[in-house]
Amino acid sequence: MTPDAAIDAPPAAVCHHTFRLDGHGTASQVLLTGDFVQWASTPPAAPSFTLGTDGAWTVTHDFAQGTYQYKLIVDGNWITDPTNQMTVDDGMGHTNSVYTCVP
Repeated sequence: MTPDAAIDAPPAAVCHHTFRLDGHGTASQVLLTGDFVQWASTPPAAPSFTLGTDGAWTVTHDFAQGTYQYKLIVDGNWITDPTNQMTVDDGMGHTNSVYTCVP
């Protein structure tokens, strides 16, 4: 029997982050966009939120270790995440929300 000479790679550094948007229960569509999806504005590239029975929209997205800029698209309107105070100027007169994955 030959011993396994290969070194096992460490598990990928991933964060499973759930975004939640309250107060938009009458919206017809909520999407997540950002630099991690090249600012896509349509599904499937921009992940779709699901409306829960409590009136809140949620989506879970997997992120590799790092820092990301993102926005939410509510019925075509791009907004920062109202639950996240971490923001950055996008250099074009607007603000993006910031998420950092540290597994």
